[in-house]
Amino acid sequence: DAQSLPGFLESRLEKDISADRTVGVLNAGILSYAPLLERQQFEDIVQHYRPQITIAVMHLNEIGNDYQYAQENTGTWDELHFPYPESWTELETKPWEQPVSLQALRESRILHPLQSLGDALGLETADETQIDRYDYQKFQVTIDGHVETSHFFVMRYPAEQLKPYYDATWQQMHALKQRCDAIGSEFVLVLLPFGFHYDAAEAPNDIGRINGEYTGEEPYRFAFFEEMEQRGQRDGVSVLNLLPAFQLTDERPLCFENDLHYNATGNRVAAEAIGEYLIDRGYVDRSESD
Repeated sequence: DAQSLPGFLESRLEKDISADRTVGVLNAGILSYAPLLERQQFEDIVQHYRPQITIAVMHLNEIGNDYQYAQENTGTWDELHFPYPESWTELETKPWEQPVSLQALRESRILHPLQSLGDALGLETADETQIDRYDYQKFQVTIDGHVETSHFFVMRYPAEQLKPYYDATWQQMHALKQRCDAIGSEFVLVLLPFGFHYDAAEAPNDIGRINGEYTGEEPYRFAFFEEMEQRGQRDGVSVLNLLPAFQLTDERPLCFENDLHYNATGNRVAAEAIGEYLIDRGYVDRSESD
């Protein structure tokens, strides 16, 4: 926890407040969540903590994540719903909670001879259908006649060509900002760069690079930052772009060798930049309390 971005941010802010005051940073992040899900999570859970400041962090591939989740949602804007097959509720653990060794056995059909027979006959079980539906790797969207299967597709087109997708994600972020306003919480959207944005040598063995989901040299890889900053200026949303902070530091590596996500050093660099932003703009009260 101490080496996570929220952990480093809490430590950074504690250095700039008086000794008789305390600061707490709640880590409300959920793996693979995107703005559509984060807005719902804020409504259901986070707002009840009455945060003084709400920070949403975002990578450019979350625009694709949002699109995929929107397609899967069978509920409404206010009440998202993602149906799972009833057979999953009968398992002691869900498929995604199974140990890797068991997953390998499942895929080899050693534990599922009847499933193998069903496959041979061209039949699908409810489980297989639903697992396919919620497979992150089976993303697909058509842009100007081109079928894209990578969540990094936004780097291959100019922002104006992707307006519906940017609009959908921004609608979620803007709604989250409005909800923060309603409860008196300052809202800041933080844009996170990937390794290839500031150093082509970062995360050389990332699976997305190896599988060809991205090259790191796409023509519009920086358009995301400009587009989101412009929308923030237009709609009065505070947007902090962390790309300059990562470009300026000489510390390396900031990502894992086989993963685009930040390592402990990357988390610290991001946290320090966010902390300085909050303090410089007076979001954090450094005065002594009464």
